[in-house]
Amino acid sequence: MENNENKEICSECGGKCCERSPGVCFPSDFKDENDIVDKILGGSYCIDWWEGNLGDGCEDIAYFVRPRTKNYKDRVFDGGWGGECVLLTETGCSLKFDDRPSECRHLKPNVGGCAGNELFSKESSCRAWRKHQDMFENLKECA
Repeated sequence: MENNENKEICSECGGKCCERSPGVCFPSDFKDENDIVDKILGGSYCIDWWEGNLGDGCEDIAYFVRPRTKNYKDRVFDGGWGGECVLLTETGCSLKFDDRPSECRHLKPNVGGCAGNELFSKESSCRAWRKHQDMFENLKECA
């Protein structure tokens, strides 16, 4: 994978993208389902959802994983529309580049603002998480 990290631009920016919204994760960001559950119940990640047509003939609500926001650190399920990522610190992301959510690793840093990659959007994340929807339903009991 190409490393898009540009510490000079990111330092100058101060993490504006991370202040607006956490990046979305894909199943490949985790070792296995146990790792997913541990990180969600451990407090750094949460389950968000997409409401609408994903174009795949499935139900209208699909879950995906992303880091929690600082305003809602206690929520296992959070369908909020933005907020500062819990992983953002005064010196940048608390994770090493290769451990960050897929969407974050695929941002293209620019002086005028980061450019996203549609292959790593909320919608595409939901499609990737399709086979894990039962796991998310089971986690509702822990929420």
